[in-house]
Amino acid sequence: MINQNSEILNKIFFTELQMLVEKYNEIDEATKKYVEIKITNLKDEELQEYLMKNQNKLLETLQ
Repeated sequence: MINQNSEILNKIFFTELQMLVEKYNEIDEATKKYVEIKITNLKDEELQEYLMKNQNKLLETLQ
């Protein structure tokens, strides 16, 4: 919950959260496995953490 006093902000937040969950649920199995293999095989933990926090960079490296 964002703020107990802001019903509108809470609705916006939960709508965005739902859209994000749907986005990740729609990823096909082949892509999921590819991403998991690439991330888990990274030996550099700092790079792994960076890519996990910066999905745009992660997508660039996977292409």
